[in-house]
Amino acid sequence: MSRPRIVLTVLWWLTLVGLAVRVWRASTIAGSYDGEIDSLLVLAQRGLHGTLLYQESYLRQWPIAQWLFAPSAWLGSIRAHRLLVLGLDLLAGLLMSLSVRNFSTAGLIHLKPRSLVPLASGVLLVVLAQKLPGGIAGSLHQFANGFLVLGVYLLSLAADGQEPPGSRIRWRLLAAASTFALLAVACFFTLIYPLTWVAALVLVHHRHPAVVARALITGVALGCALLIVPYLFVAHGLALLWAGAVALPLEWASQQIWWGEDVTSLFSELARMPLAGLPIWSLILMPGAGLLLIARRAWGSETKHLERLLLVPGLAIVFLLELVWSFQRTDFNSHDGLMIVVPLVLVTAAGMAELERTRRRSLRVAAFAGSLILSLILFNNIAIAEVFGSPSRPAKLVTALEQDRAELRRYFSGLPESERGFTAPQDPALHWQLRVPATTVGIGPRWSLNPQGIRASWATRTIGLPVGQAQICAQLLQPANRHLVWTRTDPEGPNTEAFLRQCLNQDKARWQELTGELGLRTGEFKLFRREA
Repeated sequence: MSRPRIVLTVLWWLTLVGLAVRVWRASTIAGSYDGEIDSLLVLAQRGLHGTLLYQESYLRQWPIAQWLFAPSAWLGSIRAHRLLVLGLDLLAGLLMSLSVRNFSTAGLIHLKPRSLVPLASGVLLVVLAQKLPGGIAGSLHQFANGFLVLGVYLLSLAADGQEPPGSRIRWRLLAAASTFALLAVACFFTLIYPLTWVAALVLVHHRHPAVVARALITGVALGCALLIVPYLFVAHGLALLWAGAVALPLEWASQQIWWGEDVTSLFSELARMPLAGLPIWSLILMPGAGLLLIARRAWGSETKHLERLLLVPGLAIVFLLELVWSFQRTDFNSHDGLMIVVPLVLVTAAGMAELERTRRRSLRVAAFAGSLILSLILFNNIAIAEVFGSPSRPAKLVTALEQDRAELRRYFSGLPESERGFTAPQDPALHWQLRVPATTVGIGPRWSLNPQGIRASWATRTIGLPVGQAQICAQLLQPANRHLVWTRTDPEGPNTEAFLRQCLNQDKARWQELTGELGLRTGEFKLFRREA
């Protein structure tokens, strides 16, 4: 191995070490990470106790979310969850590297012998997945990307196979890839739009569209079956599944107005997303030049060999364009930018492979110099900064809230198990940390007491989701709730302290406030105990 190749390889591996250090040192205080993680851990803990999603519990997710977070809920640690997700990203990086090699064997990516592009692609995927906004949180976006990479890997095996297009092995690979695509959609539903477009383009241009269509439909059916089967063993399971996975999300979506940001603004926001001090657009300049070289050669060529080199990046670009267009029709937030990782890596791999083996020495030197500069920047801003720098500290309010939360944990841990029942509707972190199930059907501050303004319907009655202040109050006053932990979140409505006190006054039992006795200082937490 030449010295330049050794330098790049060492830089990339040290960058991965820096990511591992970052995960280990990151704050685990609730409030310093995405609060949705707490809700998902509570949901997964309910699953460990035998309660399926939508079975007297609701979170606007599909059932797969409960199963994917089960190992983290069993471990009961945010750090363990992040390490598991980092392991998932590393596995996805390995599969992406193998996929690029398989695409090269199939003539879809032009790699030179002993190319560094496969390794670079795997490392880039891990860096993007961990360093883009929301990456370290370990959200469902990471699992969706993992399923997408599995699908890409299976497609690369199908493209690399020596069997005829209609062979049983290729058919099974296509069906399995379709299943993983459906599971990715189950993690992040917006993916259904770009994946549908990509599948349609493949069918239109494939020599055997009927064979491919049967494989894709079979894979989708298998994926749906995996989600449905557990509900066949519970009472009214199919009704629960339809109400929670289809009816309620449609009711929620019908009340939303999302057309506030145009496509140009979304493109600009995604292009400027920070990656270890670099904007995303800086990473695609060199691969873009490589794709222009391929397109220029294919334009003047009469053979289809060069056109095949545009297939993988072309489909990836279509995926990206439709994904951004789909963001305009959903409740887009910065964490959704993680979904550009897989197509971006495929585009980068195809473009850099062309630059790596071009006959023009000046382009090869420029590509290597650019790769070295980017690698040095990422190495400095990730490995050096994380290993030798001080870890970022949470905001003062977050730290103060954690002190109050620690006092609450000590209080509940010291109680007999029969008196430990409580509900903290706006702070699910307390429930998974103490492993005490919440009695509210909705999980987390957005669904426990104020379910997004949804009106009463067949779906809410089927799941048991309280709608209206009378039902919400009755939920809080259940006999199982010996204590109530309250956090002020909204200026009006059921998430206010005024509503809570009005609700408690309706109970026949007397409620005593223990906030002062416990020394909760921030004023954000209120603790009430039901007297016998």
